[in-house]
Amino acid sequence: QFMGSEEHKRRLAEHALAGYERGAEEMKGVVLRHYPRLDAAKLVLPLD
Repeated sequence: QFMGSEEHKRRLAEHALAGYERGAEEMKGVVLRHYPRLDAAKLVLPLD
């Protein structure tokens, strides 16, 4: 019953978003190490 509920879907989406954000921050760190002249504040990965 819980597995098909809206609450379960919401929790899965929250978990996926958290993982995506962690991955995006890690990728941002890699890019900034390779290209240190980039402005970190302008380097944004959209959450589409």
